[in-house]
Amino acid sequence: MRLKVSIEAGVVLPSVILRKLAAEGPSNALSRALRVLGRIERTLFTLLMWNMAVKRKTKVERRFRAGSDQRESGYRRGSRAACPVRADPVRQRRARRR
Repeated sequence: MRLKVSIEAGVVLPSVILRKLAAEGPSNALSRALRVLGRIERTLFTLLMWNMAVKRKTKVERRFRAGSDQRESGYRRGSRAACPVRADPVRQRRARRR
């Protein structure tokens, strides 16, 4: 707690504290606590990024499904307006030649 307050107050630079912790080795209790805290922080960050990626993926899938459902409903009704074949330039040229 004192370490946090001294860093925020600007009394001690974080680089000085890290240098002292590195010199004392991994047996220091503060060093172990900071290492565990860093692992927790990294895990939370990873979970947050993973969650955001999953949400983005489901939004894209929903948008894709909605578009494909609209096209397929046009096929079922026999509507030529919703048919992507009409937008195909190769098939349009073939139809003009006939």
